[in-house]
Amino acid sequence: MDIHRPKAVHSQRELLSEVGIIVIGVLIALAGEQIVESLHHRSEAAELSEALDQELSYNLAVLKDSVDLKPRLDNRLAEIERWTTSASSDHPVVQARAFGRPPGQIFHAANWRAASGSGIELLSVEKRVSYAHFYDGFSNVDRIRETLREKWSDIADFEGAESLTPRKALRLRHDVRDIRAASDLLAANFESVSGQLSAELRITPDKGAEPPKTQAFLQKQRQEFCD
Repeated sequence: MDIHRPKAVHSQRELLSEVGIIVIGVLIALAGEQIVESLHHRSEAAELSEALDQELSYNLAVLKDSVDLKPRLDNRLAEIERWTTSASSDHPVVQARAFGRPPGQIFHAANWRAASGSGIELLSVEKRVSYAHFYDGFSNVDRIRETLREKWSDIADFEGAESLTPRKALRLRHDVRDIRAASDLLAANFESVSGQLSAELRITPDKGAEPPKTQAFLQKQRQEFCD
């Protein structure tokens, strides 16, 4: 077997040529590695943005569902107020129907929590600030929704009562007032958040394809509250 020995370098020019070839090869390899890594990071950033966009879009759709129920909610509150007035008088009106409970779904934040470590650094500072702003916004909205749920649970304690003491009637009126205020806040927040999400991230309400059982359950909840 023939062995090809490296040629001896006979001049400084040949040495520089050999070194130059090696350096250029190393630089090309490093540049190629950086390009591949950059493309990989861009792909990961795009996937992360898509996941966060879908999560925010879902949350916006859930909030929209709550706001769309506001006219029904206002009607139900008006009925409860009329009943409260009559129940604390000498001629109480029989409750026409159960108070019910406004349907609703929880906000999602699993993708945001998963990305809040090193993954979020894949995104630009501007996008990171935008996402943090909107997730904080939904967290604040969720506290308003929780207040509404708690107050509605409180007034449910009076369901079926045939009369009310002045003190209980006052408490019920306060609960109705707080529910109405929370409902108004939700509507105002939806207008604000939906406008900003559309302008900054081009996100619109969309819950995607929900399982048939979930759709049927939610539809039943809406019918029980609205009918």
